[in-house]
Amino acid sequence: MIHLPLEKTYGPFRTELNKFRIEAFCEVVGIAPTANVPISYLAMLAWAVQWDAFGAIPPEVMNAAGARVHGEHEIRLHESIKPGEWLETKSQLVGVRPNRAGTVAIQHIVHTTDGRLVAEQWWSLFLGGVQLEAAGEGAPDHTFPEDARANHLCTVAVPVTKRTARDYAAVSGDWAEHHFDAESAARSGAAAPFLHGLCTFAICANAASDGRDIKRVAARFAAPAMLDNDINVDVFSIGSAGNVFEAHCAGAKIASNGVVEFR
Repeated sequence: MIHLPLEKTYGPFRTELNKFRIEAFCEVVGIAPTANVPISYLAMLAWAVQWDAFGAIPPEVMNAAGARVHGEHEIRLHESIKPGEWLETKSQLVGVRPNRAGTVAIQHIVHTTDGRLVAEQWWSLFLGGVQLEAAGEGAPDHTFPEDARANHLCTVAVPVTKRTARDYAAVSGDWAEHHFDAESAARSGAAAPFLHGLCTFAICANAASDGRDIKRVAARFAAPAMLDNDINVDVFSIGSAGNVFEAHCAGAKIASNGVVEFR
């Protein structure tokens, strides 16, 4: 039985929270700029640091996977962070969870500023058709409470275009061809080029926030958001503490079990 290297820590990675990059990110995903760094900006930063930990998964496991997709994501903000500050980031594989369709590998990402814990992220990578032994920790639960459907607040429609993908790539550095080229998208199992998952995540979080500061956001990725369509985010109340959400695009559910909790 193959065991993943759960004990190893990667980093630290140092990143400046650049004011102009943050403003460009906010413009792409539709967030009104504030004095603080938006929580979903940290998800974009995670894209650059997650490679080392997931890269430690043995090649025979990665090659055996029929699909390798970002399954779920969660961020928790412990204190406000501001443009101009520096983040020190470390990452670690912390868990393995097999299911009927394959195995989920869970990466935990920790952000500190001047030694203070300011944020955490959990990135779940689904490896289709691969069965590994359960180990370590599971990702935090963010199951959609079914009784919340009685408290539908609104549906927010956000158009996403080829320019959205280009602008997000320019900010994030993620120029993966399946976001721009039909043949590459087909090799990824999509009918056409699609929006970056973490851009979709940020758009959904913003739509569900009602303009309030978020201290926690999580969601499961169900399908890609196809370009030149609207992302329709259905928002439901779970009380003063937060909202939950689902999102659809081009007739398919693209995000499920979404939650935003307010500061």
